[in-house]
Amino acid sequence: ISNDTGLLHAADHLGTPNIGLIGPTAFGYTSQPQSLIIETELPCKPCSKDGSTPCINPVFKKCMKEILP
Repeated sequence: ISNDTGLLHAADHLGTPNIGLIGPTAFGYTSQPQSLIIETELPCKPCSKDGSTPCINPVFKKCMKEILP
């Protein structure tokens, strides 16, 4: 289980089952069938290439806060 990091992509390419938590970024999706992406669909997403711009959603970082256990 990981956010969009190199380890998530390494696991994906090595065929290791993984769960990716994707927030405000425009990319970072895995490609293998054993991978699962969990994200929140919002009209403001992606807010930038890497999520570094200020959040414009009335609920700050809603894209991450709505990913529940």
